[in-house]
Amino acid sequence: MPTPDYDTLRYAPTDRYRRVSQVLPLIADRGLDAILATFGRLKKWSVPLWAQRWGVSEDTAARDCRGLYDLGLVACLAGVARTTTGAHHGGRTPDVWFLTPLGAHALAALVPAWGALRAPQIVRGRPVRTAAGLWKYPRASLNARAQNDHDLDCVRVALHLGMYDKGTPWQIRPTIAFPAAAGGTDRRLIPDFRLEYRHTVWEPRRGPTGRAVQRTAALLELEGTEEMAHIAGKHANYYRYGEATHGPNEETTLNPLLVVILSFASARTRQTVIRRHIAAYGRNYEQRYRLAFIDLATLLASPPGALPWAQLTVVDHTAEAARQRRNRLLGR
Repeated sequence: MPTPDYDTLRYAPTDRYRRVSQVLPLIADRGLDAILATFGRLKKWSVPLWAQRWGVSEDTAARDCRGLYDLGLVACLAGVARTTTGAHHGGRTPDVWFLTPLGAHALAALVPAWGALRAPQIVRGRPVRTAAGLWKYPRASLNARAQNDHDLDCVRVALHLGMYDKGTPWQIRPTIAFPAAAGGTDRRLIPDFRLEYRHTVWEPRRGPTGRAVQRTAALLELEGTEEMAHIAGKHANYYRYGEATHGPNEETTLNPLLVVILSFASARTRQTVIRRHIAAYGRNYEQRYRLAFIDLATLLASPPGALPWAQLTVVDHTAEAARQRRNRLLGR
């Protein structure tokens, strides 16, 4: 086989396929359409998660990934040795299979409704050929390992909540466009997951038997940083989204519920992130959306197929806003 030209092919394992038009017939002939589409929204997978997604053995999952790899549609970042201490010590982390630029272009051609797709940039240097003949990247780009852990956690949540089941109401990484204030440019949100649902609430103004149907959009985000600027910007955007979806009555209002999923190993970091989210939430002038927290471990330990609503920790906006006003008056 000719020496791969990685600079030209951008991660492709062979120099035979350079254009989308060359690989599309091969994708169809080999029946790879459905498994390639798995990389459409969540672009990084491990073999164990792939096996869980398709209900197959890990050997079959590895063959699936190899089939996409042979066409240059995905590439592989080698796992790393685990630390010698801790709950998951010893061994190696799973390899990360990720979408290549060629795979992104092919997938965009197969599913035009998704629009243009971008391949993740998570590796650096050149790949090394293994004894099995696979070219794997031994080095991740700066901060990519932490981002990979975050993205694989997203896969775990999606699988646990049944987001790949037929007829699921969940959306994965949707782009939500909404109008800005007068004179401003339109904005957008891209949460990790979205679920819109309707439920009946009691409204005192309608009398003791008054009922109203309320529309709610649960927006799940796995938090991956403790940076205050990032957290504050996120809440500012959700506040604007809540304003844009606020109508004159319950029937026309969409009530956003931001659910922050916490996966930090350090209890101190976890508390810092919670405190900063609550502080940013309380600075909003009005409650245009709700905020709740749940730990990733708690979510994954719950019965599969549904979000464990009863285990969400919902923040009281009124109490937090009052606390902040009181602190300002006291000069704190």
